[in-house]
Amino acid sequence: MLPFGNATPRESREMAIDEQEQQEYRHPLRTPAFSFIWIGFTVSVLGDHFFRVALTLNMAEHGVFGLASLGVALALPTAVVGMFAGVFVDRYDRIRLLISTDVVRCLLVALLGLLLLIDRSSLAVTICLAVLLTFVSVVATPALQATLPRIIGDKRGLIAMDAWVLGALSVCGIAGPALAGVLLSWVEPGTLMLVDAATFAFCAVMILCAGRRMPAPEPVADSAGPRPSKLRAAGEGLRFLMRHPVLGPCFRTFPVMDFATGSVPFVLPLLLSATGEQGSEQYGFMLGALAVGRVLGMFLLNRTSLADRRGAVLRYNFLIQGGALALVAWAGGGWPALLFMAVAGIPAGAAQVAMSSYVQLEVEPQMRGRVFAALISMVTWLAPFGPLVFVSLAGVTSAPVALAAIGAVVVAGGVRLLLCAPLARVK
Repeated sequence: MLPFGNATPRESREMAIDEQEQQEYRHPLRTPAFSFIWIGFTVSVLGDHFFRVALTLNMAEHGVFGLASLGVALALPTAVVGMFAGVFVDRYDRIRLLISTDVVRCLLVALLGLLLLIDRSSLAVTICLAVLLTFVSVVATPALQATLPRIIGDKRGLIAMDAWVLGALSVCGIAGPALAGVLLSWVEPGTLMLVDAATFAFCAVMILCAGRRMPAPEPVADSAGPRPSKLRAAGEGLRFLMRHPVLGPCFRTFPVMDFATGSVPFVLPLLLSATGEQGSEQYGFMLGALAVGRVLGMFLLNRTSLADRRGAVLRYNFLIQGGALALVAWAGGGWPALLFMAVAGIPAGAAQVAMSSYVQLEVEPQMRGRVFAALISMVTWLAPFGPLVFVSLAGVTSAPVALAAIGAVVVAGGVRLLLCAPLARVK
């Protein structure tokens, strides 16, 4: 007699694994290592939003050229060196990499904050420091994502951890921009940057505490034979992605999506100005509404049957996002625009967790860092041109037209993924 009624032996094994995971499941925040990482990450991300809002609004004083330059500065380093960051993540201790990047970022942000406070930072200096900061930050995200399976390695645990980490990212996206917008009415942008520097220092301490409570690290490189060069190792990750039946179509579509959606924060100030609602508070509320939707999307994936329909989430993500952004352009401002921004965030949040958990579960540890880095870097290779195109389009036509164009590009990408048959089979 079969152990699970009329189930086949393979189905019986899968049911047994699911039952074992159900019995062994432990809430991520009850795991000390993850708790330290999550607390440090959350505080640091909140500071990052202070930095982003302060820097963006500071650059807005330089007009279209300042905003477009900032968009390029924040996106170019990831596109240029991101692939090689994955090689470092796969070869070296990931906890040490995370601590090192936080310490360096703390120093860079503190320097920029001090220069702004004493009024010694020109446009060129600000852009250069922003570029350096982004170069250092390239390692942090793939290192963090590749580290999580070392804490909890089963599907349910990974989806829960991803939801908590990415949910914190979005919750801070709600509170951070709105709070930063209010604080900027009282303090200088340089002050908020010093706060961000302090959050990096705090995060480094938390990661150090987490590293001491983690199990032994997974092998991240094959010790047999000489190591391939960094260029060849990075190419291996790229080839793996290009040939993968599920990740490949996503990988080829995401660059255009990032080209479009990455321009939204730089077009929004122009949209609000055109509709007479210009102000740091309204800008912060718009970004916060997008983050509210992301949190809701992550919650739905983590707590509903969507966790077993990750392929459908990825297929419909951009269709819904693009349509919602077009509606934001139509609304222009006020509560309808806030509502449509939140709607755009729901599929984005769910898809973010779906993609992250898929890579963590389906990709071998020794390749995981390079895959995450390739997804981040090669996906963003068009991103530096997005602000140039869409902010310039807003200047030539209008901000609503530019945002509607962004929505149209995103919908087109959604149609392509909707037709991807292997993606439809992902559970």
